[in-house]
Amino acid sequence: VLRVQETTNAAPSCTGQTDINVQVNWNPKPAISGNRTVCSNSQYAANSTNAQMYTPYTYVTAGLNQTITPPASTYTWDVRDVNNVSILTSNPATTVPGARITGTGNQVQVEYFNPTNAPVTMVLRVTESIAYSNASLTPSVKSCPITDSFVVVVNPLPKPIIAPAPTDVCGRSTATYATTGDAGSTFGWTASSGSIVGASNANSVTITWTNATVDYTAGFVQVTQSFNATGCATTVRQNVNIDVTPAPAITGPTVICQGTTNGTNTATYSVANVVANRAYLWSIDSPSSCAVTLAASGANNVSAF
Repeated sequence: VLRVQETTNAAPSCTGQTDINVQVNWNPKPAISGNRTVCSNSQYAANSTNAQMYTPYTYVTAGLNQTITPPASTYTWDVRDVNNVSILTSNPATTVPGARITGTGNQVQVEYFNPTNAPVTMVLRVTESIAYSNASLTPSVKSCPITDSFVVVVNPLPKPIIAPAPTDVCGRSTATYATTGDAGSTFGWTASSGSIVGASNANSVTITWTNATVDYTAGFVQVTQSFNATGCATTVRQNVNIDVTPAPAITGPTVICQGTTNGTNTATYSVANVVANRAYLWSIDSPSSCAVTLAASGANNVSAF
């Protein structure tokens, strides 16, 4: 109760007084908890826990006896840079640090973005407000906002690039892929439709691609690079099409007669399971003392004599 007495100076001395009811509201005490060191492009939970639990209380004064229950808190979240400028955005840029917040209330998800190559300091802020209402007082609604700040260091991500990056390979072929060998990094390679030859934890890897059963089977090579100091990691993938490496089977006699004049020294050979739109090139590897020639080449069958 706030009371004022007013007294006249001249005789006779007269005194009057007035009382007003003053409701003293509790201030909220937000306290942010969460990760203080994070990786870019990752989402983290942030909580604001109230340090003081409010209970209903009875307010008694002249002619007024009522129980006041503190209303629920409202929370406003923000992320700022070291210059106290808000960097909250719904569409993070690829070149400017920023953050995105999802959720409401005292627990939200914060996604930090740091496209640079160095750590960036950001400040997570929450303002908790309690709007007390009492129709008999002036003003009838009084909010008590309090802000808490929480410093977060956002570490950058590795930026691996796989090279070379052919999009078409042959089955049973072997290829070596590499990414920049940044100091202080750990690498892990995997392959789909292929087998890693040797180590898979260096900045390069050798892969033997599995022979496809049909033309252009899908496969990929993938690498995860992690910074040892921060644990921040990035995974990139290179998709490949694996074409069939043919394995033609020759049919025909394996024994023929030598140098007769009645044509019995001629034999016909062919490739089984001919596939359309493929070229066939025939050749002979024979001793110099044995003269063998081909009647034709470029088709799926040929005569030798």
